Amino acid sequence: MTFRSPKLLKSSNGQACVRCGKTNGVVGAHYTGVRRLKLGGGYGIKVHDFLTADLCQECHTYMDTLSREKEKRYGHSEEFFYYIALTWERRFLHGTIVVSRSRETHTPPMGSVSNLEEATPGEATSERTHPGVTVDHDRSPGRAVSRAIAAVSGDEP
Repeated sequence: MTFRSPKLLKSSNGQACVRCGKTNGVVGAHYTGVRRLKLGGGYGIKVHDFLTADLCQECHTYMDTLSREKEKRYGHSEEFFYYIALTWERRFLHGTIVVSRSRETHTPPMGSVSNLEEATPGEATSERTHPGVTVDHDRSPGRAVSRAIAAVSGDEP
């Protein structure tokens, strides 16, 4: 399941492009690199909404075009991840994304007999780490991040 968050995408509005600095028409551009199939994307399906970079239309078009050039695809992928990192840095520094800290609770490991017999629905596969954030034990890469962002942005994964 691919994570979608309209609130997270709207946070690009009014920002400067992380590639060129322009402030007009900046949008959350979804990652289009070589690893997109492993990151929630597919044929005709965009990657998770948390894998976006604040790009103006010109830079967005450039990044989409560069992703189609076979010789430059790995450089493009690295460059796009860099822009995503800059976007996330901005989100944290401006307070758009806030990480709260609280006491961690313990849930017996997934699959233990006591956990499966005594757990209420949902407890056998997840644990609460802090209010509103659930970490899944299924270890799928984007799932825990999706839930953490959903807790911050108010969207459901």
